[in-house]
Amino acid sequence: MLGCGKDPLGGKRNQDDREEFGTSLLRWADAQRVTHEDGLRMEIQGGFPPGDEAFDAFVGLFGMLQVCLHQREPGEPDERIIRGVEG
Repeated sequence: MLGCGKDPLGGKRNQDDREEFGTSLLRWADAQRVTHEDGLRMEIQGGFPPGDEAFDAFVGLFGMLQVCLHQREPGEPDERIIRGVEG
């Protein structure tokens, strides 16, 4: 997803980058027929003005949807200690 610094997708702390990446996520949602409220679409198109935590939650939700739609593997961590902390 988005990273810091030299990531070609930009940085999640930058509202303009979140807006640009959110546009891609909306295209994916539309292609998958994922419905959402107009208010959420406005937040996405505005680059999540509340900040990167709202953006993180949105990206996490879409990742979970991709798992449910069998478009990606869940990606549980392999290390036992991390699984103990992260669940």
